[in-house]
Amino acid sequence: MTHEIFCYGTLMFPEVWKAILGFKRLKTQKAVLKHWSCRKIYGECFPGIVPESGAYTSGVVMQGVCLNSLKVLDGYEGGLYQRRILTIYVEGQPRLAQVYVLTNAARRLASTEVWCAEEFSVRELKQFCATL
Repeated sequence: MTHEIFCYGTLMFPEVWKAILGFKRLKTQKAVLKHWSCRKIYGECFPGIVPESGAYTSGVVMQGVCLNSLKVLDGYEGGLYQRRILTIYVEGQPRLAQVYVLTNAARRLASTEVWCAEEFSVRELKQFCATL
């Protein structure tokens, strides 16, 4: 059995997948998660998502993630996040995917500043991957 994972932060980057799992990303599609906002985490270069009415978070859905890879991703995401099944939208159509969201306790670490994937890619990605 394989799983679909909605990725909105560092896991959107093939370099991160390769560093964590030893291979580049699987098949992906652009996707949107409605009513969640992607925020910078205080003092970190990675984001977390928090519920916010009317907001949306763009990302990609990874298809065909096996159970072993999912366990590795759970370890990578650590104690700040919990994996939940949420409705995402791919080409306007709803479908279920697993999503790493900040735990209730960790939400206090989310700033009010929106996280920017392009900024991360230019300023942080190379150094971030070196720490994995």
